[in-house]
Amino acid sequence: LAAVAREHGRLTKLAMLYRSFKSMLEEIAELQEMADSKDPDAKELAELELPEIKQRREVAWNELLEMTIGGDDATRNRCVMEIRAGTGGDEAALFARDLFEMYKRHSENKGWKIELLEASPSELGGFKEIMLSFDGDSVFRELAYESGGHRVQRVPDTETKGRIHTSAATVAVLPEPE
Repeated sequence: LAAVAREHGRLTKLAMLYRSFKSMLEEIAELQEMADSKDPDAKELAELELPEIKQRREVAWNELLEMTIGGDDATRNRCVMEIRAGTGGDEAALFARDLFEMYKRHSENKGWKIELLEASPSELGGFKEIMLSFDGDSVFRELAYESGGHRVQRVPDTETKGRIHTSAATVAVLPEPE
């Protein structure tokens, strides 16, 4: 029942957005007719309103594309993320911690639930490896493209002479199986 309710909610959002998009198309057609008319007042009114409604139409179109492209995985509300420190030693572990904190803050801003599944802390407060679970509206769609290698060049806290270090971490994002 819960899965059906989630699907109904997602489809309701999509249907309402589509209806809104269709009404914008009808309104644009009416305004085009007004712009082509002989009445100068109607023509002026149409020319004022057309740019705004066309901009709203483009925004709605992009939202419709986001909601419909991506297949079944794009609508998944749960995913698992693994962050691993790469080359760079202790600094890479600190960078992995920074990535974790960034994703944690992002999920809090989005209202997603985050659960720590496993962590291997380093001696300086970083993470050699950390696994998280995210739960929220279309969370996989937004986080899927975070997978891959991440690299940072900075003067780390572990450096005493001010040299720039390059550190890397890998991020893997997978949809949670049904």
